[in-house]
Amino acid sequence: MIDAWNIVDNDMQIMLAVALLTNTPIWILNFYAVVKIFLQPTGQQEAVTLAQGNILSVLMATSPTIVSELISNEIDAIKATLVTQLVRCSDPSLSSELEVALHYIHIWPFKFVICRAVPVNINMPITIIGFCITNVIVIMQFLHFSNL
Repeated sequence: MIDAWNIVDNDMQIMLAVALLTNTPIWILNFYAVVKIFLQPTGQQEAVTLAQGNILSVLMATSPTIVSELISNEIDAIKATLVTQLVRCSDPSLSSELEVALHYIHIWPFKFVICRAVPVNINMPITIIGFCITNVIVIMQFLHFSNL
């Protein structure tokens, strides 16, 4: 499975990097539109609907993070099973094989990283939304000072 993942890994990195780089400015502008609409007296319901669409768009673009987290959890379960079997095992040759398998998983942990810089884990959608909100605040401050 890990060998098959390494084949797909480069294509997946490129796909995720392109999706994130091309969609982030759109998300920032959409979140700005949400804030702008929300500040109008009658725009709260429309702003909530637009915000839900934006959050859904971020979650869809970062859906590989969910798969990555599920794989990490499964590998943790495999480690726990190997340790349990190692403790219960009385056969020296089987015990040696279990130690080798556990050592292999420990040496080659599952990590999915975009361009060796951005880890793909369950925190990624929250980080992107936080980045967008921070940029919306900066945009609003610049617009406020340019109106003075």
